[in-house]
Amino acid sequence: MGKLNAGINKEAIFNLIGNLVDLGIWQYNVTRDYLEWDEVMFKIYGQDPANFEHKFSDWRKAVHPDDIEGAEASFQESVQSEGEFIYTFRIVHPNGEIHFIKANAQSHGLNEEGDHIIVGANQDVTEFLKVSEENEALIETLKDSQETARIGSWQYFPDSNISVLDEVTKSIYGLPPDYKIDAAEGITYYKKGYSRDKIIEAFGELLEKKKPYDLELQLITAQGKEIWVRTIGKPKLNAAGKVIKASGVFQDITEQKEKELALLESTRRFEGAFQYSAIGMALVGLDGKWLKVNKRLVDYFGYEESELLKKTFQDLTHPEDLNTDLEFLKDCINGKIDHYHMDKRYRRKSGEWMWAMLSVAVVRDSENKPISQIEDINARKTYEEQLLEANQSLIKLTNKLSLQNRSLNDFAHITSHNLRAPVANLILLTELYESAEDAEYKDVIFTKMAQSTADLNETLDELVEALIIKNKAGMEMQELDLRDYVNTVLKKQSALIRHTDAKIEMDLGFEKIFAQPHYLESILLNLISNAIKYKNPDRRPEIQIKAYHKEGVPSIEIRDNGVGIDLVRHGHKVFGLHKTFHKNSDARGVGLFMVKVQMEAMGGEVDVDSEPDEGSVFILKFKPDLQRL
Repeated sequence: MGKLNAGINKEAIFNLIGNLVDLGIWQYNVTRDYLEWDEVMFKIYGQDPANFEHKFSDWRKAVHPDDIEGAEASFQESVQSEGEFIYTFRIVHPNGEIHFIKANAQSHGLNEEGDHIIVGANQDVTEFLKVSEENEALIETLKDSQETARIGSWQYFPDSNISVLDEVTKSIYGLPPDYKIDAAEGITYYKKGYSRDKIIEAFGELLEKKKPYDLELQLITAQGKEIWVRTIGKPKLNAAGKVIKASGVFQDITEQKEKELALLESTRRFEGAFQYSAIGMALVGLDGKWLKVNKRLVDYFGYEESELLKKTFQDLTHPEDLNTDLEFLKDCINGKIDHYHMDKRYRRKSGEWMWAMLSVAVVRDSENKPISQIEDINARKTYEEQLLEANQSLIKLTNKLSLQNRSLNDFAHITSHNLRAPVANLILLTELYESAEDAEYKDVIFTKMAQSTADLNETLDELVEALIIKNKAGMEMQELDLRDYVNTVLKKQSALIRHTDAKIEMDLGFEKIFAQPHYLESILLNLISNAIKYKNPDRRPEIQIKAYHKEGVPSIEIRDNGVGIDLVRHGHKVFGLHKTFHKNSDARGVGLFMVKVQMEAMGGEVDVDSEPDEGSVFILKFKPDLQRL
């Protein structure tokens, strides 16, 4: 498992974050199957740390048996796609208590040891769900419902074509709990005609256009019974905008629809029920004008009744919600649907926006006037936004910590690797000095040694300065003189160049480049020194340094005629950490790794083309929109 930097207490950080936001923090090494929990996680799961084996199975054993399949499938999908994992499931405490957990996780790729790491958070949302259930019960009471409707859930993973239905959803279909059903078979249960055509259209648009749906359709159960269901589907996208999962809820609303229609009819006939309803109600004209409103709706909006009756619902609806409302209303008036529900925003007289849950049905008479029920849900929306902000803050904090750790690791590698070249140059000059017999030649070598010592001191000063910059701010990109940087590197390698009689050719099609100074020098030093060190023993080393634009991309090419690399064997690990391809005694497999890391940190990339015994060419491609040429 990867380790945090020296001086940073990983457990203390996890516990601090968890205590601040009341979240349990965990980290899982997929490669080594090693799981770490902070103190809040043990508290949420009711587990004793002494009995914790740090395995994936520790978590799996705590998940409610009915939720294991869906939770594990969603987690494995996120591992394979390296995307985000968001899921709500139940766990069973050792004392038998059942708690609801909301999980959020994000893949962090490979650590420096090549292990796949996932970091995440868990939150006990049992109390929140209890509050939500109480709100649902209140809504059902206001609608004079006789029972709380059963609501099931489902998930679909398009890449693997796997469907996961909970027991409630399967029971609505009339299927046994252990029955396996795929998406194609599930669609066949919808009643032929409008219902089946509509779900095929909606499901297709969800996968192809990322468009969620909320439909009320007719279903024929496995026993042949015709029922009404409400089906809601939403897509989950990866970073590339591809749908990696579809999920939603599924509800048998047969009785609910009958009760709603009865309630609407009763409301139309009995003025008292309309005026003194606990939620806002209105009779609306086909042009959107308020024809009749009750006292609660007047209180919601803050207008006098006479003022409100001069307006339309379009006047008060938020622009982002208006088109959806009008489309639903049109389908309702045309008889395509009997009623609809949606969350939308209304503007109060004070100018403030109010979130409301809107339910609309059409009175089937000569005028087909819509009846609207409007309930203020501002408090619920505020809580949902606070919960979302807390989750986003945790993700940002986790990403910030990971970025800081990576930056410190990169700097440590740069420091170690960049000091080796001047030190090696100094050692070589020392050996030449000791073997030289001519006093004048020794003086020349001594002068070179003094220069190399100055260069080494300069390198140390630059690295210390870079560390100071990193501590003060993020990576600075500057407009640099490319020729100066190439000449600086050649100067530092002068002893090695003379010793190997290397031929250097330079053809710079541009002089200025926008880059991070220390990264650019480190990259050039790595590639040029490698071109000399890995020379072909049978010929004089020749190195070509070119700069040019290709399709608008500023590129630097470093070509040599050295021993080359067998890309068939080693192409997949050329830029890996501690990967070596030759038997040189000083090869440590860090240089090319750092070249790739530094180029990517500047928004660019590096490519390689090589043939054994013929040489190699490395092409550095810099991000075009960062250049100021």
